[in-house]
Amino acid sequence: MKHFLRFISLSLILFSCQTGNIDPELISLGESFYPIAPGRFITYQVKSIQFDELKKSDTLEYQMKEIIKAPFADLSGDSIYRIEQFTRIDSSYQWKIDSVWTLKTTPSRIVKTENNIPFVKIVFPIEHKTTWDGNRFNSFGENIYSIRDLYSSFSLNNFSFDNTVKIMHSEDSSLVAKDVRWEIYADSIGMIYKHHEVLQYLSDFNDPNYGRDSIIGGIFISKKIIDFGIEN
Repeated sequence: MKHFLRFISLSLILFSCQTGNIDPELISLGESFYPIAPGRFITYQVKSIQFDELKKSDTLEYQMKEIIKAPFADLSGDSIYRIEQFTRIDSSYQWKIDSVWTLKTTPSRIVKTENNIPFVKIVFPIEHKTTWDGNRFNSFGENIYSIRDLYSSFSLNNFSFDNTVKIMHSEDSSLVAKDVRWEIYADSIGMIYKHHEVLQYLSDFNDPNYGRDSIIGGIFISKKIIDFGIEN
């Protein structure tokens, strides 16, 4: 029965995407912010900057495409979807397979395994002030995610989204460090924007550049949607 209900839920999401109408129950649960079905894809423009005090900053810009493949059931009966990731420099290049991640879906959460590390991306139902530990199933320390700007409109590149939610992972900042990480999801589409900024600044009080955002290490990553749809 659980699998049948899950199938109906996913079918409603897919039908809603095709018609432009979102089932009210899926919106109230929050599942429509992370629609999952084989063939769904999102393409991102990615910018990554690696900071190192001893070397020149390393900047990469490229495109990444994530495609959801057919599911299979794990030992507990939950659905697991394969996500194939492809990269290219720009549209003048061919896509090349980069990595394979997975999505595990249950009635209460979605767990995405990235580079063999599982993260709890979303819990259901999504409501204002909902919080959870994104690192619940990995060996990292507790990282409390929280819901922000639920059902807000958002514009990005040439897209305008009427219904989005921001999931805040961290918003810590000081004179010596910065950890600001969040993701924005659009109704019936999925993640449209990721911001990841973890930096270390000069900590020597005697240095004349102390407190002036002098970066000595860390990483910055942004992923912005540039295309999405369903492949046959």
